[in-house]
Amino acid sequence: MAAAVHGRLSEVTTLLSLGADPTAQLPSGQTAADLAAMQGHHDVMELLMECVTEMGKMKETQAANEALSHYQQHAQAEEVCCRVCCGGL
Repeated sequence: MAAAVHGRLSEVTTLLSLGADPTAQLPSGQTAADLAAMQGHHDVMELLMECVTEMGKMKETQAANEALSHYQQHAQAEEVCCRVCCGGL
């Protein structure tokens, strides 16, 4: 969070690439993006918010993949074929 507070965009980028959690919060509930915005470092805030958005998309994709995998493991082959070939008849 210190890199965000001080507007160090390259350091924030490096930390994110190494797995830093952009959703981490201080006990007050503030995130690195909040702190960057408070200090006027909007480029850093935007980067952090983009990362949070991408993480959300990845989680949605992962959840969909897990649901599909579960379905594929438990569905009957005839049921899958019928739904795909016949429109669910």
